[in-house]
Amino acid sequence: MTIQDSRREYEGEVINLFANMGRAPRSTISDADYENELSSAAIFYNALMQFRSRVLASKELTGMRKDALTELLDGLEDLTPNMTAWEEEISNAKRGYIGAGGIK
Repeated sequence: MTIQDSRREYEGEVINLFANMGRAPRSTISDADYENELSSAAIFYNALMQFRSRVLASKELTGMRKDALTELLDGLEDLTPNMTAWEEEISNAKRGYIGAGGIK
């Protein structure tokens, strides 16, 4: 690539940037992917709620493993993705606002 080609490419990028400044962002995922992402989040959190519920029920039945089950639930709480952040990231992708922050 020559210097002139690099400059032309750069100028084209700058022109496109200014041309698109007033336009709404384009979606970065399809409607089907958007629905799949929302379904995935819903399935994950429903399964997690069921798991927590069953672990709590199990915890009430044992004296020997109560501490281990408490640790498991505490660890789950620390490692579980933030549901609001996950849904916000999906919505941002649909609206074309990628890079607003990852799921924590």
